[in-house]
Amino acid sequence: MTAELVAFLLECARGAVFVLDGRNELLATNDAGCELLDRAGCELLRLVEESCQTMVETPIGRLRVNRRHLSTTGTAQHIVLLAEPFADDTSETLRMAATLWQPTSRQAMVLRHVLEGLANKEIAVLLGMSPRTVEVHVTALLQKAGVDSRSRLIAKARALHDLRSSRFMR
Repeated sequence: MTAELVAFLLECARGAVFVLDGRNELLATNDAGCELLDRAGCELLRLVEESCQTMVETPIGRLRVNRRHLSTTGTAQHIVLLAEPFADDTSETLRMAATLWQPTSRQAMVLRHVLEGLANKEIAVLLGMSPRTVEVHVTALLQKAGVDSRSRLIAKARALHDLRSSRFMR
């Protein structure tokens, strides 16, 4: 990994960035990462490092974690963890989307995890189904929502929630 790439990640990432070496030792972090470590201590880094999940329960709440393994010249491996706090308004968004789109119960379970940002393989493991079955449910949800991509499905569901919230705020 080049120093320029690390500097770019540390400067431009929206959330906390932790760069670890192959032995899980912290090499660098950005200001947001320092702030999270100050609030939750070293326990936070251990929880984030050890978890294979996208969502991690920590002493300061839920974090969405993106884990990327990067190779450098030679055999050195670096792991970049991008973490950001996750506000769980998924239940209300899901309720509103379910009212409008009428998903089956399994589709609603899949939709919840899609809204949380999980990949099909992660959803399959959590729900005890094959990744292909998850794909079928996601495709059905896309059709019901009238969109052509997963990101548009998420955006449309959140827009429903935002629209409803803004009506009640007036």
